[in-house]
Amino acid sequence: RSPGAMKQLTGFSFAERGNKSRSTLQLTGKHPFTQYMTSGKEEFNPNPLFYVLPDKDTTVLGTLNGSPVLAVRKNGCGTQVFSMLPPSAELIRGICRAAGIHLYSTRGDVVRANANLVMIHASSSGLKKIDLPWSGKIREIITDKIFPSGKITISMTSGETALFIPVQPQK
Repeated sequence: RSPGAMKQLTGFSFAERGNKSRSTLQLTGKHPFTQYMTSGKEEFNPNPLFYVLPDKDTTVLGTLNGSPVLAVRKNGCGTQVFSMLPPSAELIRGICRAAGIHLYSTRGDVVRANANLVMIHASSSGLKKIDLPWSGKIREIITDKIFPSGKITISMTSGETALFIPVQPQK
């Protein structure tokens, strides 16, 4: 619980204070890392509250009761992200997209994929879109429906799972 040790580990400077009230994360502006996030979505009550003391190299992405709890900084070693709060799927998705990591879906469904199989498990009902990193035809193995472009759009109900394989195996 040492702000000094935290700085040594992360490169961010920190302060600590007690926190007795529940509050919501407030985003401070637009940033690629927070592009999928919404302010005020979930309540938190971290106690103690460690928050970032921003310097010239730090960009504050979000605050909790006015204290910077989500921040990013770049240096010669790369990019560091600090979140006092558990990182949401939306935050991880934004970081991955900004880093150039392929995203199969941005909806929160469970997607597992490799060169020979794509699986989606619907976390909610509705239209699902999967963007594959290849452009060949793909087949849904239960219905035999062919999707021609490497992009899958399928209507699913919550809890449903669909499996897809390339029509021609990927190399």
